[in-house]
Amino acid sequence: MWDSAKKRWSQTWVDDKGNVLLLTGGRQGPKMVLEGDKPQGQGTIRNRITWTPEAGGHVHQLWETSTDGGKTWERAFDGDYTPRRK
Repeated sequence: MWDSAKKRWSQTWVDDKGNVLLLTGGRQGPKMVLEGDKPQGQGTIRNRITWTPEAGGHVHQLWETSTDGGKTWERAFDGDYTPRRK
């Protein structure tokens, strides 16, 4: 959703165990990048999800996580979305 007061995009993820991840961000060139922190154990996991538009209406999504404040990133999900053909 667009947060007009803060002038940024927000997304809320909720899983079947009641875990919540709040992401915020916006466009960076042609990409949409949202980030958010989630407490886990004794530390915090930084999440970054990037959506990149590709030819033919395809979208590439890369979800990365960091346990060191964003110095290094690990791939959590890497996928492509293809428009449904009618």
